[in-house]
Amino acid sequence: MKTKIIKFIILSIIILINSSVIFSQSKIAYIDHLSETNFSPMMKEINTIYIYVISQANIKIQVLDSNNKTVFEFKPENNVKEGMREYKWDGKDATGKIVPAGVYKYVVYISNIDNAYTYTEEAYVSVVDFYIKDIPPVVEEISYEEPETLFVKTELHGVSETQFDSTAQDTRSVPFYQNLKLKFRSQFGSNIKSGLDLDLQSAPIKGVDSVYMDNLFVDYNYKSINVGMFYRKHIGFYNTPLRLFSSYKAPRDRLGLVSDYKYKNFYSQLIFHNANVENKLENGIILRLEQKLGSIVKFGLSSVNQLRENGSNIVLGIDSDLNISKINLKTEIARSEDTQMQKKDLAYRIETSIPVSLLRFNFNYQDIGQEFIYYYSDIPHGTDSKGYELKLGFSTKPSEKNFLRLFGMNVGYENYNNHFENSPTKTISANMMFDLKNNLNTFVAYSVTDSSTTAGMFKTESSFVNMKYKISNRIDSSFWVMLLNGDTYKNTSIRLGMNYILNHDMKIVTELSNSQRTLVLLNKKQEYNINSIMLGDEYTIFKNINLYTHIRFSQQTGTENKNMFSGYLSVKYELLKNISLTASYGSYTDLENQNRFFIQCKAVF
Repeated sequence: MKTKIIKFIILSIIILINSSVIFSQSKIAYIDHLSETNFSPMMKEINTIYIYVISQANIKIQVLDSNNKTVFEFKPENNVKEGMREYKWDGKDATGKIVPAGVYKYVVYISNIDNAYTYTEEAYVSVVDFYIKDIPPVVEEISYEEPETLFVKTELHGVSETQFDSTAQDTRSVPFYQNLKLKFRSQFGSNIKSGLDLDLQSAPIKGVDSVYMDNLFVDYNYKSINVGMFYRKHIGFYNTPLRLFSSYKAPRDRLGLVSDYKYKNFYSQLIFHNANVENKLENGIILRLEQKLGSIVKFGLSSVNQLRENGSNIVLGIDSDLNISKINLKTEIARSEDTQMQKKDLAYRIETSIPVSLLRFNFNYQDIGQEFIYYYSDIPHGTDSKGYELKLGFSTKPSEKNFLRLFGMNVGYENYNNHFENSPTKTISANMMFDLKNNLNTFVAYSVTDSSTTAGMFKTESSFVNMKYKISNRIDSSFWVMLLNGDTYKNTSIRLGMNYILNHDMKIVTELSNSQRTLVLLNKKQEYNINSIMLGDEYTIFKNINLYTHIRFSQQTGTENKNMFSGYLSVKYELLKNISLTASYGSYTDLENQNRFFIQCKAVF
């Protein structure tokens, strides 16, 4: 009887997989950024959440408190057109009252226009009574519109940083560092779109070239057909259409043409690209087909063909997605064949998600063949090749009257093996969040990892506790504990801090800490015990100059006894609304570089 039941289960799984071919849906909208990470409604401030819509979508936004209780909800919008959208919150609940200070969560429900596909995005913002302003990452949009006969719209935002670090002159790092991130979008009429993404970073190490990433594209859209061209001069990151490897990116494409076609529940994409891989010219053809059958089953087919002078590499993948009563099953299987090396291999992955009341169970399994990874160059070496993971989550909605409120708990187990290094790794992890009397918020996490390599067995154990207690509207405290245990080291750190807000412009910061460290080097044991006390102050002058200073005294005992003293001063000056200048100076008796000067100029646009 048991044998028949097992055969029936196996047969059901096979039928389920074969009948539910689908791919993981791509995003049609996402949270771009927040105007500020903290704001004060009592100071008449407004917080703005920016959502970028890639294709038409239905959007619903809720604001939740730390108990996952909805305090405010924006008016839902349907058929939202492409582009950047702004949603402003004044920090008040549905009744018009200012919400208490604390951390709040934006939950954005995004679905396609027929509501057949829905997912959520989250972002956190802190509501405070009074605070010292930091440099807000405000994005100014530049837009221009011609008359309706010739519609033109452009959007530009980004950030530019230039900084100098005096200590870098004595290390392998260069003293000057520059960073520019730019995102430009343009629309000409109703059919032509173009864009440019830049991420330019100077090298942090001497003798290493700067790092560049860029992506320039032009698209033409007519009804259900989209034709585009892209060009990447440097390292343009590109994701393969294989859903199995959607999280991996590789610097491949330089120049290419792309064609998209969508008709009702069918979608196709064809890409021709040219790349220079390891000083060898490579041409490629990529094909993606997607089909949705009703609201339950979707399937996809991917083909990646890399054509080289001495041969080719062909990867063919089939993926599926099935949703029944909130139970989700994703599968994908892919086959790789390299004609030059005469190698063939398979890879597959299964993902399941089963919610039961307040519980959610996840099971993932994957097996990526060694030859598949090695000869499919878009997948980096060192990938966890074969294994599985189990996750169990528990969430509640406790009453505010409860003395102990448990918000959620998660338990996980991972067991993976790396084909290249033959190093199995097992990890057990758990975390939970709760509070006492509504004002003592606590987060606890624990994990232990066992790994095996040719050098032997290794075990790593870590624990973490973070408590925050709000004594009053002006005083809050925190307690922080971290424990790390390994085969050759042990570290226990404890911190106790307290902040006191004197007025709108000044805050006092204090901290007591203890750290116990044990190291084993060349069979010699070294022990250190460090106690320290820190006193700091944050102060705002003329509303655009922020000062921060602190002094710290530490005493070390154990293998080496010594007293340490350090001081730090930082000044931030907001030249304009989105341009700031920061300078800092630190003196440390416990470091080789006892004096450090740092200056940074930052512009957000």
